[in-house]
Amino acid sequence: MGTVVWNGDATAVAHVANASIDSVDGTPANNTFTVTIDGLAISQVGDTDVATTAAALVVLLNASTYAQFAEVTWTNPSAGNITGTADTAGVPFTATLTETGAGTGAVTDFSDTTASAGPNDWSTAANWDTGAVPVDDDDVVIENSAIPIYYGLDQSAVELGSLRIEPTFTATGGIGLPRTNASGYVEYRRTALKLSATTAVIDGSGTGRINIEWDTDDKTACTINGTGTAAETGVPPILLSGGHADNTLNVNKGTVAVGYYAGETATLTTADVGYITNQGSDATVSFGSGVTLGTLTTRGGTTTAECNTTTATNSGGTLDIAGAATSGTLNNRGGTVYYTSTGTCTTLNASTGSVTDFRRNSSGRTVTNANVYSGAAIYDPAASVTWTNGLDLRECGFQDVALDLGDHLTWTPSAIV
Repeated sequence: MGTVVWNGDATAVAHVANASIDSVDGTPANNTFTVTIDGLAISQVGDTDVATTAAALVVLLNASTYAQFAEVTWTNPSAGNITGTADTAGVPFTATLTETGAGTGAVTDFSDTTASAGPNDWSTAANWDTGAVPVDDDDVVIENSAIPIYYGLDQSAVELGSLRIEPTFTATGGIGLPRTNASGYVEYRRTALKLSATTAVIDGSGTGRINIEWDTDDKTACTINGTGTAAETGVPPILLSGGHADNTLNVNKGTVAVGYYAGETATLTTADVGYITNQGSDATVSFGSGVTLGTLTTRGGTTTAECNTTTATNSGGTLDIAGAATSGTLNNRGGTVYYTSTGTCTTLNASTGSVTDFRRNSSGRTVTNANVYSGAAIYDPAASVTWTNGLDLRECGFQDVALDLGDHLTWTPSAIV
């Protein structure tokens, strides 16, 4: 519909939520009332009336040593009511109030009396140059700003026309939250920006974190042209997950992980890893075991695939088929393929100038069909591979290839049909 640019200009507003302990006859005895944040529970047994019970529960909430509760100030503004106010304006929290037991007590769960808002919140209208949060078909541009985006990240209802992130977006914290909160607990708030966009072009070289979960509603063609220094030690600066079945990814430069965390899933019909200036080092990309990937093409950089691939083609980069990944067709047309996986490769095509190396893992695995061409090299000195149908030397002989396939073996010649 229009172009919307991130500014991060909003004033921070503290989140306030209220809940109440209710009772049919005014007697909450024989009930237990529990406030829960992030699976952590603070409970109070019901007293003779709702006012006394709520007041006692508020005392326990304020005395809690759990960091998730300590980030909120708890008050009892009136009989039966429990109000939580975020200590840091602009940082939301999520709490629930429940009751159990055979008594007549009941509860009204927490609801916002003042919604969280602030300069780090995608869903705060004042953060956008149009004064409105992006909607379907908008073209979103994130540039010329050092203000990170941490909250309001569930934009799954929005299908953008495009998303563009420029290197002038220089917020160290970038987009999304770290897995581990600064207070030491595993973050319970959403950590990834969730949305879809017809196209996404990202040069994140100005920031240390871009964490995006593509929604399943609309396919996204994503191109990545750069990443910055990681905001978290050991965590790639761009994390991608989720996605429509027809999503595509093109990484020209940068360090990118797809389906990085355990349990994360992602879907890509095609992924292409290339380069801009330095074929060997421009791109470092990994695909976790939870990724569903059709066709993988690597033309440069270093790629690790722990997921199954229908077709993988390496023509100049370094590719590691890892974990327990299987490969339907593996075309090694140049560069090096390390096959550290224990999964089966149905068809290996090893072309001139290629190196297919099984030496990094001596566990057993299977290559069903292998076509080897002049100038190719295959290394498996531990004889870890079962070559179901042997190796077909296509228009060449042993003298034309480099094969190290172990010792004390019989190789029986037969004609290639």
